[in-house]
Formats: sequence, structure tokens, C-alpha cells
Amino acid sequence: MLMLGGMYAPTDDVTLMFMTMFMDKSMNLNTYHAMMRNNIGSFNSSSSDLSDVSFSVLVNIDEKDKSRWHAEIGLKMSIGDENEKGKVLTPMNTNMEMLLPYGMQSGDGSTSLVIGFTNVYTLSNEHTFGNQIRFLRNISSRDWHFGNKTYLDSWYQYSVSRNFSISSRLRFNHQQNISGFDSNIKAPVQTSITSNYGGFTSEVGVGFNFLTQIFPGSEDRLALELISPVINKKNGLQMKDTIQIVFGFQKSF
Repeated sequence: MLMLGGMYAPTDDVTLMFMTMFMDKSMNLNTYHAMMRNNIGSFNSSSSDLSDVSFSVLVNIDEKDKSRWHAEIGLKMSIGDENEKGKVLTPMNTNMEMLLPYGMQSGDGSTSLVIGFTNVYTLSNEHTFGNQIRFLRNISSRDWHFGNKTYLDSWYQYSVSRNFSISSRLRFNHQQNISGFDSNIKAPVQTSITSNYGGFTSEVGVGFNFLTQIFPGSEDRLALELISPVINKKNGLQMKDTIQIVFGFQKSF
């Protein structure tokens, strides 16, 4: 995933935000004979496209000496292709071009309402705590859409120096399974079944943030986060999450 975002603050209490995401997906699959259960062979499915775009407003609702509260409201619109096709090796040992399963589609053609609340508490110059809850609720879709999501994050940041800090994060995710269906998605794989989506997961992350001078102007921020799954309670039959690596770059003007 490649995410590109921008923020503009017309006042001290209001910030406008924009974000878009590009996704590149690839999956290797094995096919087994329908009766004999022997391995016939393998095939690959892939897709890539701009996935979604979101616009939101961040509002400062309360600020004290050590505590700040922000509210977020916005819209997230899926703009990716929801009719991606690919060749599938069927259990009958034939190659067919089919509409790829839901998880391999770049989008679902839906629009979601985004609501969030964030609290940041500064214990001292070195120690900062934060909590955030975000809700993504579908308000418009075509034949189907990915399930509604809820995120809960808690984090702690320790500033080693002005230019370097270390952070830890705990996240809980809950996502409902797919709502609706596409009658043309019928590839003989588990990802074509709408009940095999969503579930409850949690993960922990360790991050490193650096302030440095790469481009002219204000200092640039570089970030690295390592994320490891803790709970994998998925709906139906799904693959478990694995370790993730996130790189970030931020420039202020």
C-alpha cells in the first residue's frame, strides 16, 4: 500500500485533511482435484489500482495545558476497480478467466462516513500518551461492500531528544463481513464467500521517529514502525495476519 495525504489548517482549531491510497495485491493459490484431492497445480492472481480517496475535517474540541481532544468527521470513497478479472486454474484442470474474488478487487464502489475522536495527554516534555477511536460506516454502495470497521488505538511516545523519539502502540480492529454479493464472483476459492471476511484482530507496534533535513525549508520527519499481530479471530476461513513494516515521510510548510 502507498498512501499520500495532505493537511491544511485555515485556523488554529480546524484542519482539513485529504488522503488517497494505491494498492497492489498478489496471491498465489494451489488447486486440488475435486474428487481425488490431489494437487493439480498453482496459479497467481493480482490487481493494482488507486483504491480510495478520503476528505475529512479535524476539529479541536478541547485543549488544556496537558490534554487535547480532537474530533474527526469525513467521507471515504472507494474509487478502485471492482471488476478486476484474472485467470483461474479450476478443480477440473481448466484455465478460465473470471471476476476476481472480493479481496482481490481494488474497490467496492462504496462511500463510508468516518467519525473519530482523539485524545493526546502530555505528561512531560519526554512522555506523551494518546488514545483514538474511529468508526467507518457505509452510507452508499452498489451490489456489495466491505464490512463496517471500528478501530481503537492507544499509544505512548518517549522523546529521547528533540530529533528522535520512540513509540509503542496497541490497536484493536473489528470489521463486519461483506454486505451483499456479486453474482458474477464465483471462482472456486474461499475468498469468493462473503462470510469469509471481517473479524476481530489486535496488534502491537514499535515505532521510531526522526527529525532531519532532507529538503529545503522546515525539518522533515521520517518514521519506521514494526507491527506484530496479537489476536487473529477472523470470520470463517481466512489467512492470519503477519508482521508488517511501515515507512513514513512527512513535510511541513
